[in-house]
Amino acid sequence: MSVISQSTALEYINEYRAGINCEDLRSVKLGSEVIKAILDNASSQTTEQYDGIRVYLAKYTETVADTPAVKGNMTCIVALTISDVDSIYFDYGNPCPMDCTNSIGNLPPDCNS
Repeated sequence: MSVISQSTALEYINEYRAGINCEDLRSVKLGSEVIKAILDNASSQTTEQYDGIRVYLAKYTETVADTPAVKGNMTCIVALTISDVDSIYFDYGNPCPMDCTNSIGNLPPDCNS
């Protein structure tokens, strides 16, 4: 892992977005409260040492009342890893384009918002 400049980040982001559709996933914000909740929840489920977090891009297959799950909407699944193997999974349904607050980069081609 290396630190890169904002201009390099924008170059990479814009290169990705040039080839996607308007409804495709653009970004996911994992706020500190989300990361803390994931780690707190995980530590209550096992005593094994976690070595990472893997994020999967996903789509809901059904609508579930009183949750962010709406069939066909995008989400991301956050998996804590032990020895680089997925261990505990969390649904985090707050990706862009549904919530693009303060997102940087160009819009995908042919998008109005």
